[in-house]
Amino acid sequence: MKRAEELGLYRSQKLSLFDKVTGIKEPYIPVEIKKDNRKEYWDGIIEVKSKQNERYRNEHIEQNDEKKVAKMPIHKSVSDDDGMSISD
Repeated sequence: MKRAEELGLYRSQKLSLFDKVTGIKEPYIPVEIKKDNRKEYWDGIIEVKSKQNERYRNEHIEQNDEKKVAKMPIHKSVSDDDGMSISD
């Protein structure tokens, strides 16, 4: 594969090279890494941040749902037709 600099690709480029199946951009897009106040580029596969955020959100929601279920009371009170409260 050609280097991203040779192809003239930059981080601001639109997702026309986005691979919908794997969720990566091809060819490799340079990522700016700040090191000792100098700009350096790293050539590698980058996952799209929105997919990472979506995965984190889904895991976070599942964890929260499990916590909510654990906090729910075991006995729920229901009222019958007479308005009297009956607990299970």
